This record gives sequence, C-alpha cells and structure tokens, in this order.
Amino acid sequence: MRSGESPRVLAVAAIDRAVLADWLSDETAIDSLLEKFPDTALDTEREGRKIARARAGFDRSRGSQT
Repeated sequence: MRSGESPRVLAVAAIDRAVLADWLSDETAIDSLLEKFPDTALDTEREGRKIARARAGFDRSRGSQT
C-alpha cells in the first residue's frame, strides 16, 4: 500500500466492479462485497504475520535456520 492510501481505495482498484456486475446483478451486494474486502484482506495479512512469527519462534527453538 502506498503511503496515504486507504485500504478502501485499494479495494476499488483491486476488484473491477464491472466483473462483479457480471456475477452479481444486485448493486447492494456488490457494494457490500467491496466494503468487506479491505477488512478481510487486513485480517488475512495480520493472521499470516502471526503465523510467520510463531513459526520463526518454533524454528529458533529447534535450532533450525529456515
């Protein structure tokens, strides 16, 4: 993410509304999906970092250098 950009701006850039319209004809459903995307992406990123930290700690405890 570039400095100063909000996740919501990136969601619009990352997901083409026209493609969603081909799958979902309901504008409310499209809006709802686009609103949820940034939160879900951030949650996923946080969870990935948490797992990576846990794995790094586990690897250090076993003497691994991975």
